[in-house]
Amino acid sequence: MDGSFNMNDGRAGLGGALSYEHGELIMTFSIAGQCSSHNIAEAKATWFGSKWCKQNGYTNIIMELDSLLIINMLKKNKASSSG
Repeated sequence: MDGSFNMNDGRAGLGGALSYEHGELIMTFSIAGQCSSHNIAEAKATWFGSKWCKQNGYTNIIMELDSLLIINMLKKNKASSSG
């Protein structure tokens, strides 16, 4: 999952590719939107990808992200919910 953001007008691009562990492609997505920061764009892309997986029965997923902030937020949420 990935997101990009234009500071000047708030336009954002959200995208991702979902595949099986051996590389076979399941689906890709690309969405235009509005965001207030690049972190929000990254989070929205991650949310969309994980929501699609859940809605389509994929429960054991591995996410690859390039936003350390979003990765740390997800790790913290996982730790607090497994409590």
